[in-house]
This record gives sequence, C-alpha cells and structure tokens, in this order.
Amino acid sequence: MKPDLSIIIPAYNDAGSIESVVREAAYVAERITPRYEVVVVNDASRDSTGEILDKLAQEIRGLRLIHHDVNRGFGWTIRELYLGAKGDLVFSIPGDGQIRASQLHRMLPAAALADMVVGWREIRNDPRRRKRQSYVYNFLIHVLYRVTIGDVNSVKLIHRRVLEGMPLRTTSAFVDAELCLRALRRGMTIRGVVIEHMPRQFGTGSGGKSRIILETIRDMLRMWPVLRPRGGAHSRVGLDRDAAPAVAPPDGPR
Repeated sequence: MKPDLSIIIPAYNDAGSIESVVREAAYVAERITPRYEVVVVNDASRDSTGEILDKLAQEIRGLRLIHHDVNRGFGWTIRELYLGAKGDLVFSIPGDGQIRASQLHRMLPAAALADMVVGWREIRNDPRRRKRQSYVYNFLIHVLYRVTIGDVNSVKLIHRRVLEGMPLRTTSAFVDAELCLRALRRGMTIRGVVIEHMPRQFGTGSGGKSRIILETIRDMLRMWPVLRPRGGAHSRVGLDRDAAPAVAPPDGPR
C-alpha cells in the first residue's frame, strides 16, 4: 500500500546521532499516519552508521535502507531520496540531528496552503563560517535567479505532485535550489516556516568544504541558462512565523 508520508534522511558518518534521529522520525510519523515510511540512505559512511541502521531495520516498522558502496556526496544522496520516496507527502531531515523530525508538526499546517514548505533556520546553531557561507549562497541565488527563498538548503515538506516527473539534473548541494526553482517555474507555490535548529552534538559537517562549495557554484552557473528567470518579476517565498510549536510529547524518544 502506498504510504501517506515519507520521511527521508541522508546519513554520512552519523553514528552518534542516527539512532535517535530514526527513532524519532518513526515516532512522529506513526502519530500522523499508520501508512508511512522512513527512508535512510547511508552514503558509504566510514563509521558504524551502517551497522546501527541495519539493527534498527530489524526493529522499526516502515524503515527502508539504501547503502552506497562508494561515497556519492550529499547532493546525489538527497536527489536519490527525493526521487525514490513513495509517500504523498515527503519530509526531509538530516542525519546529524540538528533539525528534529518533530519540526514536521510546525510545517504541516503550511502544507495545506502550498505545494512545498521550506524550513527557515532563523536562529542557526552553526559555526560563524558556515552561517556566512549560507548567507552568500542564498544571496547569489537571489541575484542570479531573482528569487528569495530564504534558506534554500534547509529541510522541506513536499507534496508528491511536485516531484512527479521532476527532471533534477544536478548532483551537488545545488539540487535543493534546482528543485525549488523548477517548482516555481511550473507555477507551484512555496512557503517558508520558521523552525528550530539544534547545535551539532556529534561529528563535523562536510558542507563547508572547498570542493563541495566549488561543485555547488559550478552547478549554480551551469543551470542558469536552463532555469534563468523569465520576465522581470522577482519571486519571494512567503514566511510563516506563527507556526504551531513542534516539541515532541514527553513520552517520545530522545
């Protein structure tokens, strides 16, 4: 039976956090619908992430795993998850635990008003360098593509109709921006919702590495002839600051 909800999680060297992330994802999903899937792609982690996931799969109903033999990077992995999810609603969260699955409760009401909801990390608990990089990246998208999304690489809640037939071509971190830009070109609506962003407790992120930044900029420029803005209008994603609180019930995981 086709699931109502897919929670998708890219994981790379997340042994310290992945068990609690997956358990909370299943806990949150079960309280929304009995028809759900939690899909995790382990991108050839070098720690015990894969082993932890294999053990969880024996216990958690609805958990679906994909293991990469070689590391393909975040862009490839999240693209694979977007296109492979089966639910009518698709919700993405990271494997590092910085954005909890409970934020879905904050974003769900906006999904009744838009085709896609983007979480906005208004208070971002990242090193100053990462925050500067994110600001510059979102500003470049604003200038090149005449669209203001706010936090384009954050978590997303997406209706299935957005992903059907979506020809995502990039495999760098730009794939999130490509998804949003293609959706807007198709006349679909996007709303932003302020979400909570937690400090990283385990490991270090790879998004700030020079190679990844260069690959993302390359794709941003390469896709401009394909996704360049039409006409002179500037698109701005509406932002909802008054979303419902998203704290997990006290008997939940974590």
